[in-house]
Amino acid sequence: ARIACNDRMFSELLNKHSPDLIFLPTIFGTNDIRLLKKAHSLTIPTVGMIKSWDNLIGKDPLLLWPDRLIVHNEIVKRYAITMHRYPERRIYVSGIPQMDVYVHTENLPSKEVFFQRLGLNPHKRLIVYSAVGKLISYHEPEIISYLGALICSGKISEDLQFLVRLHPAYPSDEANFKTQQGMVVMRPGKVGIERNPLRFDFEFDKEEAEELMATLLYADVLIQSGSTMAIDAACFNTPIISLGYDGPYVNERTERSTRRLLVKDHFKLILDTGGTRAVYSEAELITAIRTYLTDPHKDSEGRARIVSEQCYKLDGKSGKRIGDYLGECMTA
Repeated sequence: ARIACNDRMFSELLNKHSPDLIFLPTIFGTNDIRLLKKAHSLTIPTVGMIKSWDNLIGKDPLLLWPDRLIVHNEIVKRYAITMHRYPERRIYVSGIPQMDVYVHTENLPSKEVFFQRLGLNPHKRLIVYSAVGKLISYHEPEIISYLGALICSGKISEDLQFLVRLHPAYPSDEANFKTQQGMVVMRPGKVGIERNPLRFDFEFDKEEAEELMATLLYADVLIQSGSTMAIDAACFNTPIISLGYDGPYVNERTERSTRRLLVKDHFKLILDTGGTRAVYSEAELITAIRTYLTDPHKDSEGRARIVSEQCYKLDGKSGKRIGDYLGECMTA
């Protein structure tokens, strides 16, 4: 099929350097598609990578095929074969390279130092909410205000504090949050040029990665709604709650409710592991939080299954596997 996109922007670059191989780290990215199209026209071999677990099942079809395809796990490999008809013999399973750092916690700050840095109390237990942005969660400002009031009220436990970790790319309308004593709001990532009001340009450096690791390592419970953070938290064996209701909006219709995020095919696989508890009411949320505070090891086997299925191998060597595979492709 003919793909209508401007690939001329790469002509000078490729003609100047004449590469033997082109690696496209996210073949759903606009510029990666343009580069792939130009590479095909010049018959330059290509290797593309699927950057996230939901791309092949929750986004668009593969507009162009790279010569070889790297995927993070066997589940995404199955999607590529069955849904996109990509040849199995040309697929390589690598693991998730951005999670390689998760096996190196030895240089993280202590809990006391990290909590003080964020303005948290090191003597209180921590509930973290991972925001997805108002573009995805229609009532997110109200949900965050609701969770803050509930957690900081002492109704669940007297020794709780609440950290809201905003999405680094998507605005959450934080000007409308109602904050509480014992509630801290942070935006991770170093924001670049704000060219799009619906999405920030951001960068994660070593400091940002370590901040995420420390947050998950020291959190007593993570609350999220269909987010990749469920996988991140499982890597640290942190108890995970999947929020399936909209706080004060108890009768919100499905197309605007966070409930819809839990029934997406890729996230249903997370629920099937038993590594997270889905909650659909305040009573269920309170029960789940109290259960995990009492027994942090509850559902740890399910969290280990999340890691096994989604990360392929959490051994700190996914990036090396990708590099070695690209080297093999160079000589193939």
